[in-house]
Amino acid sequence: MLNWGAIKQFIRGICVVICSLSIAPSSLAEDVIHLANGEWRPFVSEKLKYGGVFSRIVSDAFALKGVRVVYHFMPWKRGEVTSRAGHLDGNIGYGMFEKLKKDFYYSDPIFKGSKVFFI
Repeated sequence: MLNWGAIKQFIRGICVVICSLSIAPSSLAEDVIHLANGEWRPFVSEKLKYGGVFSRIVSDAFALKGVRVVYHFMPWKRGEVTSRAGHLDGNIGYGMFEKLKKDFYYSDPIFKGSKVFFI
């Protein structure tokens, strides 16, 4: 004869384990951030090693916190629009513009330059 009380208790125990696993943070899960990136050689490019020096700096900074960066190279405006819409976590390589400050957070600058024209 089946012991229905023991079977019910077993099922409850399984449900508790499943619920606990679903809400517990996984130590095996990898944190990943998806960022838009553009072409601005020699600083960033899909064709450069590590995606360029700016991409490498950003990747290394996130790696210090255990976060892996996945870059999505696209035209700059599309990266801005895609990030603003929430399809990506952000973007790199932008100057600080007032129109972007309301929607994006800025890190400390990793590059300061000036524009120079040669004739």
